[in-house]
Parts: sequence; structure tokens; C-alpha cells
Amino acid sequence: MEGKNSTFKEYIAPVVVLVAICLVITLALALTNNVTAPVIEANDKAAAEAALLSATSVIDKAAKKGVYHKNNAARKVSRLAKAVNAMA
Repeated sequence: MEGKNSTFKEYIAPVVVLVAICLVITLALALTNNVTAPVIEANDKAAAEAALLSATSVIDKAAKKGVYHKNNAARKVSRLAKAVNAMA
């Protein structure tokens, strides 16, 4: 019985944790894209700035909880801000 439990802790548990992390990251990216993509396509500057604030909040919370590395989160926010600022 001891060998079976150690196998689970050694091999299966890390895989389950990695899958859960991947699902959370995918959900965060999907939410960010759902919030910002339609606004950027519509080329509405005011709505894009509001969506940028919302997306920034979600990304910062994910970075604070460790879902994103802080540099990765900063890069995502920077790219979104650049897209919003490039709008006419």
C-alpha cells in the first residue's frame, strides 16, 4: 500500500496541479480577450479605456495570486495599453 500512495504523490499530484494551473490561466486569458477584443474592433476609445481598466484589474489579481509572473502580467497590460492608445 505504501508504494501506491507514494506513486500518487510523486507522479499524479503534480500533473493534477499543473492541469489546474493551465485551466486558470486559460480562463484568465479568455476573460481578458472577451472584454477587450470587441471594444478594440469597434474602435471606441472610451469603451476601450474602460475595458483596459477591467482587464488590468483581472491581470493584476492573477499576478498577485501567482497565476502569472509579474513580468508576464506587466507585458500583457503594456500591450493592451499600447493597443488602446493606438486607436484614433
